[in-house]
Amino acid sequence: MRVKFVAGNWKMNGSLASNEALLRVLVPALARISGVDYAIFPPYTYLSQVQHLLHGFSVTLGGQDLCQHGNGAYTGGVSAAMLRDCGCAWGLVGHAERRGLFGETD
Repeated sequence: MRVKFVAGNWKMNGSLASNEALLRVLVPALARISGVDYAIFPPYTYLSQVQHLLHGFSVTLGGQDLCQHGNGAYTGGVSAAMLRDCGCAWGLVGHAERRGLFGETD
């Protein structure tokens, strides 16, 4: 049987206080539901905080976007290795709003 996967992309939302309040309620509630894998994709600035709050739970962490380059002069870019270093198991790519608002392509 396939396991369902539910991911929450926070986009450009959150604060230290609101993240903590949300996760203190949400994560224990998710832990009581079986047969579903979960991931949370907070903004980069909150990866460390969210990783800490997810410790001990089976909710995984993801990065909202990743750069196709491994390193270099790509201001604002975040590589897959950087996300992995921050505890991320996932990286999102191909956002419709990044294409529409920032002119990004495949």
